[in-house]
Amino acid sequence: MPRYVTIKQATEQEGVSRATLYRWIKLGYLKKFRTPGYDRRTHIDLDELQELRRNPPMEPIE
Repeated sequence: MPRYVTIKQATEQEGVSRATLYRWIKLGYLKKFRTPGYDRRTHIDLDELQELRRNPPMEPIE
């Protein structure tokens, strides 16, 4: 079962910067989920983040 955490919680628990998390979201490595309503927060699946950190994607060398 997925464990969803906010970006802030992910940075604190996993030691990854906000910029890195948003870059991974933009590149499609992580999926984001937004809560509905006024207090919209971005959430990510903590298990997905941990898997990404264990097996990072290989970036092409230019």
